[in-house]
Amino acid sequence: PSGADEDGNGTSEAPPPTFPTLNCAFVDTDAERAVVGAFRHAMEMTPPHAPVILNSRAPLEFETELFFGRALMLVRPSTPEDDPYYSARIFDGRSRCLEVQVQGRFKRRPLGTVYIGGEVTDRMQLGLVTKGLAKLILQLMIKFNPPGLHYSFGDRESKVLPHIVFPLYRAVDRLVETPDGSVEPLPE
Repeated sequence: PSGADEDGNGTSEAPPPTFPTLNCAFVDTDAERAVVGAFRHAMEMTPPHAPVILNSRAPLEFETELFFGRALMLVRPSTPEDDPYYSARIFDGRSRCLEVQVQGRFKRRPLGTVYIGGEVTDRMQLGLVTKGLAKLILQLMIKFNPPGLHYSFGDRESKVLPHIVFPLYRAVDRLVETPDGSVEPLPE
């Protein structure tokens, strides 16, 4: 597509690729937060079920009770030609399949350990062998890593949704602190 990009220089990139088997969204409903408990964080600035566009060219802004910022969720495309924009910047020459970039500020100093993780909003339908293998892998991760990893495959009533969380200091490979008032671009 032609047209101006954010800088108005007429060199806009092709739209991000689609990933038909992935559906990501920020969720903001008080009822869901009440049902799910500690692992659901209401997104105050993001509409309910706002889709997260994977490999978006612009980050999605969000806000929680403790944090406000913006995020990019990047998934390795099947082939570099499917997404030359991020293939060259993020994935070429590296074994990573997923990268999540978050930038923002805490509204107040967090108390205790800060966790980062993900949650599946539907009940998982895993077979006996698949679930057993997944549990084995997760138990090995717990055994060979410092404490803090927590996971659940959810419950039958969907009161607890499937999730996995890690202490932030264990889950990130790079954490950059910038001075107050500076606005740095998301890293590439």
